Amino acid sequence: MKFSAIVLTDAGDFLLEDEDQVDRVDNGVEIENPWIFNEEELVQEVQSEHMFIPYHAIQNIQYGDFEQETV
Repeated sequence: MKFSAIVLTDAGDFLLEDEDQVDRVDNGVEIENPWIFNEEELVQEVQSEHMFIPYHAIQNIQYGDFEQETV
């Protein structure tokens, strides 16, 4: 599956299908329909439409083309 953004955090790494799914707000970012890496380095969909990540927990946000196998 193709992804356009990855949000690297203290709690895990979240992939997003589109850059527009990242919204910067006052104290962090809100992401929509995230996918997360599991122990096998595959990504699986998170059962949440929206997720808030505070700035202090974010290590980096990268944009580009990411091809990753899903479960």
